[in-house]
Amino acid sequence: MNIKTRGLLLVAFPLLCHLIFIIVLTMRLVEIHGYLMNETRSQTIIRNGHELNIAMINQSLDDYFFMKKKRLSHDEQEAQVMAMTHKVNEFVKLIYNDPAHAAGLRRYQNAIKNITESICEFGRWQEVRTKQRHPPNVDELFSHGPELNRALHGIIAVEQDRYTADAAAVERSVSALVAVVSIFALLNIPIAAALGIYFALTISKPLEHVKNNGKRLSNRQTLLPVIKNANEITELDSLLHKAASFLEEALQRNNELIENAADAIITLNEKGELMSINTYGLRVLASEQNNIVGLSIYDFVVPEQSFDAERFLRKTVESGNQEVFELQLRTAFDDLIDTRWSCYWSESHKKLFAVIHDISDQKRLEQLKEDFANMISHDLRSPLMAMHNALSLVVMGAKGHISEKTKADLERGLTNIEHLMQLVDDLLDFQKMKSGRLELEKEQFEIRDCAVQTAELLFGSANEKKVQIKVTEKSLKICADRKRITQLLTNLTANAIKFSPEGESVEIEYRETQGGVEISVSDRGRGIHERDRERIFDMFEQSLSSDAKEGTGLGLAICKLIVEAHGGKIWVEPADIQSETRRGSVFRAYIPERDDKPGS
Repeated sequence: MNIKTRGLLLVAFPLLCHLIFIIVLTMRLVEIHGYLMNETRSQTIIRNGHELNIAMINQSLDDYFFMKKKRLSHDEQEAQVMAMTHKVNEFVKLIYNDPAHAAGLRRYQNAIKNITESICEFGRWQEVRTKQRHPPNVDELFSHGPELNRALHGIIAVEQDRYTADAAAVERSVSALVAVVSIFALLNIPIAAALGIYFALTISKPLEHVKNNGKRLSNRQTLLPVIKNANEITELDSLLHKAASFLEEALQRNNELIENAADAIITLNEKGELMSINTYGLRVLASEQNNIVGLSIYDFVVPEQSFDAERFLRKTVESGNQEVFELQLRTAFDDLIDTRWSCYWSESHKKLFAVIHDISDQKRLEQLKEDFANMISHDLRSPLMAMHNALSLVVMGAKGHISEKTKADLERGLTNIEHLMQLVDDLLDFQKMKSGRLELEKEQFEIRDCAVQTAELLFGSANEKKVQIKVTEKSLKICADRKRITQLLTNLTANAIKFSPEGESVEIEYRETQGGVEISVSDRGRGIHERDRERIFDMFEQSLSSDAKEGTGLGLAICKLIVEAHGGKIWVEPADIQSETRRGSVFRAYIPERDDKPGS
């Protein structure tokens, strides 16, 4: 029997018992009410019968004395007859349709009829009283009284017997009602209690079983066997076992994932002591688990970074957020490894979970790139400068006269050398900014001066493509590195000219915003696809949608580093142009108004 059926039974049985009790009680009350109504009717008939009998006797005596002593007028007799007739009729109405009074009613009506006729005869004699006619016998007139009295007493006797029977019936019904209530109480209460106890036992015990399994599941203990024949609770217990099975599988997969991960995964307590470490972590630290668990993580951090490690871990615990930082660790064999940590503090477990990624190869690669950039910027710049100076002397005729064709070839060579030197300068700037060695020399100046200077520097290239450079006339001062802001505008404007169709314009604008200044350079080119709007600011990257692929791919990367060095941000968005073939782009750079950088 399922819980629903048992619940319905527990509720339905008392309701059914109460319904039966109400029906029986109602029937008994209706029966008692009928008996009481009959008693009331019998009492009314008996009372009216006695009253009528007394009235008849009194009226007969009054008539007798009036007839003996003095004359009674016809009108008085008629009034007395009418009054008595009304009382008789009222009494007759009470018993007229009752079969038990049929014989008595006939005798009563005959007696009344005889008395009425005698009274009427006596009245007629008084009206025509003569000597020839003898008066009626008064004794004969009242000889019908006993007959009337016997008939009336017969009716009253029947009603008294009926009243007695109804009173006895009421007593029996009340006794039966008390018996029904007693039986109902004696049967209903124990049965309801038994059902309640049965229901409680059949529900509470399985629920206790399920509760214990829930606790075991939370404590990762083996569950008790699935409870049998408990229907819905059995299903619930089965679900707990399935959940335990799925959880075990998930934990198994998770453990396998942790053990086979290509990163070191560790847990620390608040003091920074190792609580657990995966296989790869042991391999990275070149140690064994028995020797490392319980040690402080600061024992593996290089001494010069111990303070930083403590600060990073304390910040992770206090903030409750994920923190990412880099530390250099020393292995058991005294090897140094560069690592990037991703940490999270679990308040419920009181543990710090950390994923440690070995970035030693990445650091070595970055160092190689830096060395390569330094080699290019330093070892190539001097030869290129020497070549540039020598060719410049030849072009100017310092080495003698040269033909126009040779001069044109040499000028193209000079242009290529200048391009290579610009590339070297870009690499040098980029390397300085990337490594954080670039110092900003901040000052207050007009942005428009930098914009006008940029327009003048790029006038030649803009004129070749028939592109017009427009600079807003607004006056606005900014506190920043003037040289770097000019370099920012030059790179953005040169980039806009390069991708603008002939006859279009490039606009340099700036405006004051909350907490800083926003600089924008817009073009009317084909625009930049949404997927490229973040990537184009990386080193050696260009938009895939660009028609032109010329350039080093360093210009926008340098712009990003300049803006970030000032504490700002740079982004690109489509221009508001109504054209099916061209969307245009707007490069925006936000420079905050604060003077908190070195060299300011």
